[in-house]
Amino acid sequence: MYIKFLCLLFLCSAINASPEDGHIYFGDAGKLLMYCAKSNSGNIYRNVQDMADAEHCNGYIEGIVEGRDQLSFCIPHKHAPTIDQIVGIVRQYILLDPRARNYNAGSTVINALAEVFPCTESSKK
Repeated sequence: MYIKFLCLLFLCSAINASPEDGHIYFGDAGKLLMYCAKSNSGNIYRNVQDMADAEHCNGYIEGIVEGRDQLSFCIPHKHAPTIDQIVGIVRQYILLDPRARNYNAGSTVINALAEVFPCTESSKK
């Protein structure tokens, strides 16, 4: 029984290690922008791949927003923006500063949101 369990565990890890497992590593903001360009508020996509790319973008940015403890941006609790609005802010930031495309994707998201939602004494309450 134990051997079967180990074989199953090995098989699952081998499948997960495959480069075609759907894992997306953005690396730089240019790659993030390619995925976020397919994101739209109407949820109308040309194909399933565009929808998947847009959801990867949304999930990546939403993960940063949700895990933002002690980061340099403060999204207001009252009248909080939607994920589509937040993705739009990040896209616009990257489009307006072409150099940002070469920066780390996570840092770029944080910088974009810090520019629009800076932390102030009143925002920390």
